[in-house]
Amino acid sequence: MTDLKEAFLQKDRLIQIQQEMLRRKDSIDKLRNKAIKQLRDDNLQLSNQVRSLKAQIAFLEAEVFNLKQNLLNKVDKEMPKYTPPQIVIPLPPPPPLPQKMKQAEDNRRRPKKKLRKINWEQIPQNKIEDTFWKDVDDSQVQLDWEWLEEQFSAQAAVQQSEKAKEQQSKAISAERQRTIELFLAKYKLTYEILLQKLEVLDINFFNIDLVEGLIKCLPLEKEAQLIKEQVYQQLNQPEKFIYNLIKIPFYQQRVKSLQFQEQYLFIKSLISKHLKFIEESCLFTLNNQLLKDASLILLAVGNYLNWTDSTKSDVKGVKMDAFEKTTMMKTNDKKGTLLGYIVKVMSKKIDIQLLKYDFVDEASKFSLLQIMNDFNQLKQLFQDLKIVVESQEQYALAVFSKQYDEASVYMEQQQQEILKVQKLYQDTCKMYGESYLGYDSDKFFAKIKFIMENIKEAHKNLLHKAEEEKKKQLETETKQQLVAIRQSILVQDVHQQMKLQQVIQKNLQNKSLKELIQMQKNLKKK
Repeated sequence: MTDLKEAFLQKDRLIQIQQEMLRRKDSIDKLRNKAIKQLRDDNLQLSNQVRSLKAQIAFLEAEVFNLKQNLLNKVDKEMPKYTPPQIVIPLPPPPPLPQKMKQAEDNRRRPKKKLRKINWEQIPQNKIEDTFWKDVDDSQVQLDWEWLEEQFSAQAAVQQSEKAKEQQSKAISAERQRTIELFLAKYKLTYEILLQKLEVLDINFFNIDLVEGLIKCLPLEKEAQLIKEQVYQQLNQPEKFIYNLIKIPFYQQRVKSLQFQEQYLFIKSLISKHLKFIEESCLFTLNNQLLKDASLILLAVGNYLNWTDSTKSDVKGVKMDAFEKTTMMKTNDKKGTLLGYIVKVMSKKIDIQLLKYDFVDEASKFSLLQIMNDFNQLKQLFQDLKIVVESQEQYALAVFSKQYDEASVYMEQQQQEILKVQKLYQDTCKMYGESYLGYDSDKFFAKIKFIMENIKEAHKNLLHKAEEEKKKQLETETKQQLVAIRQSILVQDVHQQMKLQQVIQKNLQNKSLKELIQMQKNLKKK
């Protein structure tokens, strides 16, 4: 009795499990149908847009054609018609075949069945006389005619062609097969292990190189459809790999989702860093008074130099390329450039802090368009991730759900950040009269970098020249001071010598006076 009760309970469990599996299958089918419907709607929308564009193009082509016809009709009406004289040149008759060739044609053996052709290029008859072929008669050559007909009959060629076509219809492209073989050999993998890891989305197994190699092995839609129609036992290893790969639900999106996971953090960091460089460079360029002062002096100098050319005088503004011309305009004494003079004029206004352009240097190494392309690539991979996550598959939710939520917020915020930097870049280009179309910001900031480098170099040369002049002036003043000191010392020496002589003379006088007094005293004593 207990066994019977246990059997009934087990049966109820099995029924519940079966019902749960059916519910999951219905849920998966609904999601798949929803995704297919969404894809169809998107394809229909794209098709409508393409048709609309084609209609607009056709309308424009018709308009151009009508304008062209009207213009031609107008020209025909205004210009007299010219009818060229008709000159008929009779064609020369073909040269008659030589007697030997006629006999050879008559004696030549003809095949009894249709044979395969040799695709050769024959020498024209009128040029045979200049070659060794003029003395050749192939009708005298004896061949195994029956063997030739047997081995090169058109029927055999058709059969071989059909066989090759049948063989080709079974296989994917030779290049794809080779790619798969090299991929599996490189990583020493069997396709069973690889596909098992892909099905369960084992992120610890896949790295960026493995994912990118797998992407190269993904079949085209035509190849996938062709593989489905083949007998599995007759497939080779690469074809079996594709055959089993396309059985995995959303196999392409799975691989692309793995690629997104591997590249997400790197591309995210790269985009953020590059946007920061461009934003800082735009703010630097917008607020840099040094550039504006240099541009103003350049305009004044240029208008003055171009005064004799009436077509170029009184210019109100110039593009940044004009600075490059000033670096190439040497002074007549070959000691400086026009840019050096511009920097000299504005030297008192130059702030050393404004000559620091590290952000501009970095921003000149990549373009805003490149950032936008990187972000669009990330968006495409994110769409594949979205399809996989919305499939509600157990492995996909476990592996990607957290990253999907984080990436959803990031993609929206980053889109707004890119639009903000785009607007800032547009304003910067407009301020300096440059075009922002194409968003090749690297070229624009390369111009700014060139200007700042040359202004900095010219300012450095100006300071060096000023220091040299100051040094020379200091040496001159020092020499003058030394000369003055020497003269002063000489004068002092002369004065001292004169004083010494006076002292000596005075001493001599005093000594002689004492001697006289002493002599008088001696005389008195006597």
